[in-house]
Amino acid sequence: VALLGADRLSTRAELDKLALYAQGNDGQNDSHKVTVEDVRAVIADASALALDDVLDFAATGDAEAALIALNKAYAAGTQPAAILNAAIRHVTQLHRLKLAIDAGDSPARVVEYARPPVFFRRRPYFERALNRYGSELLAREIVALSDASLAARKDAALAQAITERAILRLAKSGKPATRRA
Repeated sequence: VALLGADRLSTRAELDKLALYAQGNDGQNDSHKVTVEDVRAVIADASALALDDVLDFAATGDAEAALIALNKAYAAGTQPAAILNAAIRHVTQLHRLKLAIDAGDSPARVVEYARPPVFFRRRPYFERALNRYGSELLAREIVALSDASLAARKDAALAQAITERAILRLAKSGKPATRRA
């Protein structure tokens, strides 16, 4: 829904395209439901979904999946500056949530009542990320991502490499990652 935008004609066109795609998938999708994967394959602004994957995988310590998602984000036209800015916002939100946990709240409750709200499919990633990092480490990661953002703006030729290094740093910091379910 967040990818649809305010233009009703554009929204209708995207929904028609999605319905046509899903109708052609009847043999593959026995439940006759449109899945997130269907949306990723069809909706024009799939870059936002790829960006969420980059951040979620990096914050939970899955460096390999984060790099795959990063390449998908680049393929969708996402610029390094947008990725780094989103990473800064993401880690800042994790830091705010971690401070609430440090004050005595539970990770599940903090994520459930977060502002801005955390999309339900992303909640497990947030909870895993909050278990990996302390508030001091998250504060250091915000500074490191900000430094990477500045370096990428100063040297556009190296912006993708700088962004990749920053995403890998985030994935490698914190406690060892727990296995994905």
